Amino acid sequence: MKKTFEIIGLLTLVMFSFFITNKTALVVKNMDDIMIEIKHNYKNYNINSKDAIINNDTITPGISGRKVNINKSYKAMKEYGKYNDKLYVYDTIKPKLSIQNNKDKYIVSGNRNIRQISLSFILKDNSNIKNILDILDKNDIKASFFINEDWMTDNNYTVIDLIQTGYTIGINDDNKYNSWIDAIIKNVGKQKEGYCLYNDNNQCENNYMIKTDIYTRNYLMNVKKDIHNGSIIIMNDNIELYKELDSVIEFIKSKGYSIVSLEKILTE
Repeated sequence: MKKTFEIIGLLTLVMFSFFITNKTALVVKNMDDIMIEIKHNYKNYNINSKDAIINNDTITPGISGRKVNINKSYKAMKEYGKYNDKLYVYDTIKPKLSIQNNKDKYIVSGNRNIRQISLSFILKDNSNIKNILDILDKNDIKASFFINEDWMTDNNYTVIDLIQTGYTIGINDDNKYNSWIDAIIKNVGKQKEGYCLYNDNNQCENNYMIKTDIYTRNYLMNVKKDIHNGSIIIMNDNIELYKELDSVIEFIKSKGYSIVSLEKILTE
């Protein structure tokens, strides 16, 4: 029995010593000049998130905010040897109202506060994607492609290659939701999210539904008329597109917009 009490006493002493050591370390850290400086300034570096905007059955993305992680920032600056606001470490604060939990709404635009544009192309059964890719690659641009069942059947390996090289693939089907195409895009291609092009008949089944104007001709003229922050520009594949796409890209860049994939323009 005496030995048992001795063991209990020893364990209690160890736990108490550990508690005191931690408390002492915490007090020392809080008295450190770097920590004092962090706590005095960190709120100036926090950025609030912005909720997605819902208007009836449509939605545009929100913007994530950031919050200083005080302990990680202290560790980074302590290793550096002094306070440096460039070494702040942040936690991401997602919008409370997000496109991610409102997939029953139609996405009509990327965020209108960010100077980005997304280019998407509707591929038909006989589309020669090489014509588009040559122009995109020349301009160092990643875009998105909406495909149907027939195109997917003949080009399934191409779809995987496109996803793995940074392009985004969406579904365009007039009659039904193609679960097998979605499975290949996500499970084989490892694309994180799914996208569907809106029409009156189809359903998107927990994927993002894109509803915006589709240009079938006069591409440059239409882009000049409609362009804005967050524009999701969707164009039909045809000979006129090949002739105008370089000019469309040049115009967009001349206005100071970044051209990004659909996946990126919808990232909150």
